[in-house]
Amino acid sequence: MIMKFVDKIFEKVGVDKVLHFVVGGWITAKFCESGSFIAAVIGILFVCFISIVKERLDSKYDWKDIAAAMLGCLVELVTWYLIKSIM
Repeated sequence: MIMKFVDKIFEKVGVDKVLHFVVGGWITAKFCESGSFIAAVIGILFVCFISIVKERLDSKYDWKDIAAAMLGCLVELVTWYLIKSIM
């Protein structure tokens, strides 16, 4: 059941967008490990900068890749904040 859901996501948005989402969230998580909100914001800005540079270097500029990376950052930041507020 879960794999069917994951397969549908990959079919709908594509592997590239999912990878941008995951890597954006992962980089933000690494910055959040320090426990500082400022570090988390710096991580998000870093992901935004790297995503824009990467897309400028690609043969086809796709703003949706940047949006997917930033969405990954947002999901990670909200998750980090919720976990931090509970503990």
